[in-house]
Amino acid sequence: MSEKKRTLGSGLQKIDAHVITPEEYEEIPELTEEWFQEADVYEGAKLIRRGHPPSDNAKKLVSLRLAREVLDHVKAAGPGWQTRINEVLLKSVRAKRGAQGSGLDPRCAGHAAGALAAVARSKVEPGRRREL
Repeated sequence: MSEKKRTLGSGLQKIDAHVITPEEYEEIPELTEEWFQEADVYEGAKLIRRGHPPSDNAKKLVSLRLAREVLDHVKAAGPGWQTRINEVLLKSVRAKRGAQGSGLDPRCAGHAAGALAAVARSKVEPGRRREL
């Protein structure tokens, strides 16, 4: 059985021999100062993080179980649903802080805080779920 031996090689010699024509230069984007400002910066092989510096008040990643009804309602409004949930909770926290100095019952300040307080105060038999 005679087998043809195939020589493995790259096409680098062919690529190196290619002469770029003026038409091909038109396809190359112009390297402007703006382009360099937006370019990724590397130190050696490591990509340097760009963008805003880390925040002193950065958000924390958490895992949270929500009622299907709540999640469906918030997601139905479109992208940004996690931000909207954060805004509702933040508003509740701020209302509760304001109510503590105002003489109001802080458990009832804001809808979310009041609802959470009502659930916490409710009596539910062990092992049974309470429908809201």
